[in-house]
Amino acid sequence: MPPCRPPYPSGGGWAIFFTPHCTFGILSAKLEAGSKTQFLCLLNWRVRRSSCCSGFPWRRMPPYFMEPSPLASSQAGKTVGGGVGTPNPLPPLVAVTGPTASGKSELALYLAGHLGGEILNTDALQVYRGFDIGTAKPSREEQSRIPHHLLDCVEPDEAYSAGRYVADARAVLANLTRRGKLPILCGGTGLYFRALLQGLAEIPPVPDPVRQAVAEALAERGSMGLHAELARVDPELAARIHPHDPQRVSRALEVFRATGRPLSAFQRETPFTSSVPEVLFLGVAWERSALYQRIDQRVEAMLAQGWVEEVRGLLARGLEDTLKPFQAIGYREIAQMLRGERSAEGLAEAIARRTRQYAKRQLTWFRGQPGIDWHPPGAEKQILAAAARFKEQFGIL
Repeated sequence: MPPCRPPYPSGGGWAIFFTPHCTFGILSAKLEAGSKTQFLCLLNWRVRRSSCCSGFPWRRMPPYFMEPSPLASSQAGKTVGGGVGTPNPLPPLVAVTGPTASGKSELALYLAGHLGGEILNTDALQVYRGFDIGTAKPSREEQSRIPHHLLDCVEPDEAYSAGRYVADARAVLANLTRRGKLPILCGGTGLYFRALLQGLAEIPPVPDPVRQAVAEALAERGSMGLHAELARVDPELAARIHPHDPQRVSRALEVFRATGRPLSAFQRETPFTSSVPEVLFLGVAWERSALYQRIDQRVEAMLAQGWVEEVRGLLARGLEDTLKPFQAIGYREIAQMLRGERSAEGLAEAIARRTRQYAKRQLTWFRGQPGIDWHPPGAEKQILAAAARFKEQFGIL
């Protein structure tokens, strides 16, 4: 099973400069924490004076400093990701985005295969081992064909936060850039995208007993019941979270119960920064009716692939369906059926209905996100051309 975090390189780190006509490549050096800025500025000055790079838009191309080792980070007094300190700039990225069942995985595989890229998962539920069919995790064959990162990272009963994701993802991106691979982000968790690209508020860790208590409350009262509680303790955030979004509702209540402060207060103290790396956002724009039809067909296909048996095996391991990965649409419904709490009749329609509701919320969220290059279905060649131009623009090998 591939590791969640690639090994850190020895030494301090790497400074990488890309230009359209020349690539200075990877310059390795042991850097003391206090000399990083001086080192990078000196190299940047020399690159700018190079005749082959005249006329290049330097404002858009800062030097990209790779992640140092954990020891170097601690010596520098910084923590990678998670909103702590000033994280190192990210390299240029391609991000395949869009609502569920829109074909993100297929498009990411197509681009990676033609452009020599590797895929970085941005789905919050595909990080869990054993939750494969219902999360639409890429198959073993697909993973062997194109390297994927941050799949099957943790056990189902292990906590995995957005802050931890950012740290792991930055380590992956450092490794990919060092090897000259184009990073292709793929997944439907908007928070992971935003946290990685724009930062994350600094929030104290939530103790496991608090997480468990919120998970049990969710199982007993449902997402609507918890949202009503959230509206009382954090009305500002409750107004921004849909009552049928159990993951975000649960997270907000976890933070409040653990700290006594609303999550919105932490977000105001450490707002998302507007300084983002160069990212090419790509997506396939389906008509809503066509997307809903794809959802219905996918649910039927997942059940035919053995989704019920997958859930049966997870429960046989002694896993409680109050755990976070069971919040993935369909898993709890199947668990209820296996316990005799609901009939198998209408199961597919119930799962498809919840998925359509989720897709509707995603579509609403994406409408408010500027800069996404939407393409119609079947436009893979045009999308590939756009990604190839982006790759050439930044001199990625």
